[in-house]
Amino acid sequence: MSNPTFGEKFMTYLVVLLAVAVTSKSSTNFEKSYSAIDRVTASRAVALQAELVVQSSSKPMTISAQQLMNTAWLLESLDGTSVLKGVQTTIRFNGMNHISGQGGCNFYNAKAQLNGNRLTVGAVASTKKLCAPAVMNQENRYFQAIQNARRVSLEGKYLLIYSDGMNTPLQFTRLNYIREQS
Repeated sequence: MSNPTFGEKFMTYLVVLLAVAVTSKSSTNFEKSYSAIDRVTASRAVALQAELVVQSSSKPMTISAQQLMNTAWLLESLDGTSVLKGVQTTIRFNGMNHISGQGGCNFYNAKAQLNGNRLTVGAVASTKKLCAPAVMNQENRYFQAIQNARRVSLEGKYLLIYSDGMNTPLQFTRLNYIREQS
């Protein structure tokens, strides 16, 4: 089953909103309208309303290297596809010109330069552990995408990295990461 498009979500939201307005005479009173419409539909409408607010306020932000310094991010989506369940792929911005993380199977690092929203990543060096073929495939695709990175943006709670050869950006959520003191 594919994920509904933003337009499909919006139409569902409008239908539910209309049902709520008709039954409760208030388009914002979802709580009192549960008896008039299915509880699942109402909870989806509330979630969708929150998502629409986030999407409407999620304009790309210009990022500075200073903002990303010593932050860590977890990969959620690789070229529009969810990552393998239980496989953690991360990126850490260590200082001004270095990234590192977990590729899903192997640890990696690379030189990186951020100039405005332009991101350039050098060759990725990684450990050489072997994992299941699906994990290795995802890791190889991730390493290729990182090495072909061209642009980065913050949109809502997501860090997006746009790469040559990918139809959609890599999508990350922030991890709580405290840099170890040396």
